[in-house]
Amino acid sequence: GDMEFLNHKWMAYVCGPFEITVRFHEPVKPSAFASRRDLAKWCETAVRLGLDHDRDGRAGAPELPPKKLPKAPIKTQKAGQTLAAE
Repeated sequence: GDMEFLNHKWMAYVCGPFEITVRFHEPVKPSAFASRRDLAKWCETAVRLGLDHDRDGRAGAPELPPKKLPKAPIKTQKAGQTLAAE
């Protein structure tokens, strides 16, 4: 929300003792995704899976979603040329 930092810190202080878990996921190469949108979706899913995993009290590391490979580049054809079959 729009809570200022000091107010936020005070609210955390009055809640009493709590535990914080910091999870570092594997580095992700943007080139493994077809678009920035696919990369952002994958990262959001990985974070959500980690939160659910920890909230449920499961041991070990959460399973990450599969990474999608980038789409093959589109071959263009100039006037008067034909594309070779692969």
